[in-house]
Amino acid sequence: MKSKLPIFLITVLLFLVVFPKYTFAATLTISPETVSVAKGGTGSFNIVLNTEGANASAADAYITIEGTGVEFTSIQPAGNVDISEVFENSVNTGYLRFSFVKTSGYITGKENIATVSYSGSSEGISTLVFKVGDNFDSSTVANESADEILTATGGTTITVGSGSGGSSSGGGNSGSSGSSSGSSSGSGSSSNSESVAAPGIPDTGVFDVFAYLGASLSLLILGLALRRYYLKT
Repeated sequence: MKSKLPIFLITVLLFLVVFPKYTFAATLTISPETVSVAKGGTGSFNIVLNTEGANASAADAYITIEGTGVEFTSIQPAGNVDISEVFENSVNTGYLRFSFVKTSGYITGKENIATVSYSGSSEGISTLVFKVGDNFDSSTVANESADEILTATGGTTITVGSGSGGSSSGGGNSGSSGSSSGSSSGSGSSSNSESVAAPGIPDTGVFDVFAYLGASLSLLILGLALRRYYLKT
């Protein structure tokens, strides 16, 4: 008689092989989503990573800048990101970049990973969004297996008004997608913050629930069929 294989183990193994990457979804946003600062004033905003339960071992935040009126001064690590784990924190013409690789532990849940400081140099509006899907010059988040888990990003605007002095600081771990911004180059433009799905990843941020249930049902049917086969032999 053939040995009866534990059907539930077959089902679990198939599930882990077929659907390893759709359990978690990570987002990169900026907090606050919108901010106003007076000419000559200073401010800051936070880059926020939400792993939604996954263990993130690395991230690369590539933020493009469109508009005028804002001069960025620094990007510093925050939360559980140590300065020794930072790979790049640069202020460039037309974009900001912050990347890190964890050498101890993971980022799990929602927290600030960096703080960006800026000043209002002239009246204007600057818009910031995360760049995705462009090979190496793109925003990414990797889990402990080096799999891409970034599913959505947010954007923000900074408005520099008349007046002088004052300061504006970034908010805490905001739950909404959105965020920071500004640039000292390009033509002025303004846009509402929006969620931008990374190419090739579900727009919902998680694997579609109905497809997930359908696949689980298929695996269950397969398991029952295997059980019936082995009981007959």
